Amino acid sequence: MKIDRQEFLQEMKLRRFVRKAIKIAAKKRQIKESDALKEEQKLRGIIRNLLNEKSGVDSDTDPAPYRSTAMNLLADVLNVLLPIVKPNYRKLASEENYTDQRKSFRDNVLSAVDSFFDTLRGMSGGEAGTEDPISLNLSEIMTLAEVDINVDVDAEEDPNMIVPDKEKPKKKSKEDEEEDDFQSFSIQGSEGTGARMAFNSLNNSNFFDEIQKTYKILDNPKDKQEFESYLIHNLDLWFVKYEKEVSEELGQEPAYTEPITQMPQGGQMTQGVQADSAPGLP
Repeated sequence: MKIDRQEFLQEMKLRRFVRKAIKIAAKKRQIKESDALKEEQKLRGIIRNLLNEKSGVDSDTDPAPYRSTAMNLLADVLNVLLPIVKPNYRKLASEENYTDQRKSFRDNVLSAVDSFFDTLRGMSGGEAGTEDPISLNLSEIMTLAEVDINVDVDAEEDPNMIVPDKEKPKKKSKEDEEEDDFQSFSIQGSEGTGARMAFNSLNNSNFFDEIQKTYKILDNPKDKQEFESYLIHNLDLWFVKYEKEVSEELGQEPAYTEPITQMPQGGQMTQGVQADSAPGLP
């Protein structure tokens, strides 16, 4: 059969269009499949991350840092306490008396923590084996205070006496109350600047709140005693570390090189504490 040239050319043109259309359709399908694959891979990645996070939260295979509830909580507490004391301790750098200032800061912090534990034990009625045999708990102190007040009233004033306002004791100013608090806080005879820096550091922060919060969590007397003794000694050890760092940086002789508290039996420094990496610390 003879094919007309014009028909032939039209047929060839039509076939080129068809092939081009097929290629375009195939390209679009390839792009669509590629995009779908990328989305699938992205979704798989998200799901994989979620599964990994869930595994991390629910996993029971990660060992506890210490074989003690008190020590595990202590590491968390030190992460809060150390960033409070370190920057203020490092400010005590005067060449003529840095030794006395930094010793005073350390001594007053450790003394304040020890006294605070006395208060906490008194509030909880005391724990066997931890209280000073001659110390009084809070209720006993309040009872004695009430007796003293009653004695003063009976001896000096008739209960029926009307006392005018100008004869009543004046209320102390905020500055006077703060000074009284400082005098109760500081160790008698300790260097003043270091003592006041320690006082301001602890009282203008959540230092004591963090200790009390954790102490209340611990119900077992042994855990409480362990938390107390290890906290004080570890603070002491960290002060030794900070003194070594600051004295080397300033080219000074260390104010001290050894802790002043005894290590609890089997004790160790809480190496897992991340306080040095906390925001705002050098």
